[in-house]
This record gives sequence, structure tokens and C-alpha cells, in this order.
Amino acid sequence: MKGRVYTIVVEGVASPAAAFDFLEINPAAEKPVRLLRLRIAQTSEPTTEEEQLSLSIIRAQSTSGSGGSAPTPRPVNLADAAAGFTAETMNTTVATGGTPITLMTDAWNTRAGYDMAFAPEECIGSVNGTRLVVTSGAPADAVTIRLTAWIEEVG
Repeated sequence: MKGRVYTIVVEGVASPAAAFDFLEINPAAEKPVRLLRLRIAQTSEPTTEEEQLSLSIIRAQSTSGSGGSAPTPRPVNLADAAAGFTAETMNTTVATGGTPITLMTDAWNTRAGYDMAFAPEECIGSVNGTRLVVTSGAPADAVTIRLTAWIEEVG
């Protein structure tokens, strides 16, 4: 698959002290998407404190999360058209329902951050009507999140 690449950016948003969704992608009709890379950092915890929090990528939830924001996906190539997919970030109520499928589970370190660039055969994708959600476990206390996700859209 070769398509247009967009970024979704979160700039210094406080997490809840409960599980939350970093990112929710809702693909447009006839425009599949793939997660190419995910970078996460936090800027509020002292360097003497750190946590290992669960991180999962889930597909197929039927009910959107809430409490976050809906940033505009930005094209990496200035000549590309606006994205067809929509995104939500930092939802304090996590996406639920349907028959969720966990496609990847990992952990992110609040001091070291997280940076995953997926090989082409590892990119997790989704199609219209099937949400793609990146979720985090609950931190001991709220942390200020910075995130960039690179999303490819085909169609």
C-alpha cells in the first residue's frame, strides 16, 4: 500500500489518573488507514519517578471514547489533500463496545517515552466503520503527554 501520510499531534495535554485513549482513528469510506509510527513522551514527571504503563492498539470498537479533542490530521507532503479520516486524542473515557481485537500490546515508560516505527508488514490498519485505538493504562498521577502519530491513508 502506498498512500498519503498525515501526522496527528498532541502538545502537552494532561492525562487523567485513569486509563485513557491516546489516539482514536476513524477511517473514511473507501480510504483504509495504517499506523506507521507512534512517538509518546511526557513532560511533567520528575526524572526520579517513572512508571511502565500498558499500551495497546485495538481495532473494532463500536463506541467512540470521549473527553478529548479532535485535531486536524496534517499532511506530511504539502501537496496532499486533506485527510479523509478523523482523529480523536486524549479521550478520558475510553472507546468501548463491539468485538474489540487487541492487535498489539506493549508498555511505555513515562521517563524514557515510547517510539515505535512499524515495518511495512507490521503496520496496523483499519477500514471504514472500524475504529483503530491506541490506549494507555492508568498512571499513578496525571502526566503531561506529547504525542505524534504518522498515519497513511490510501484511496
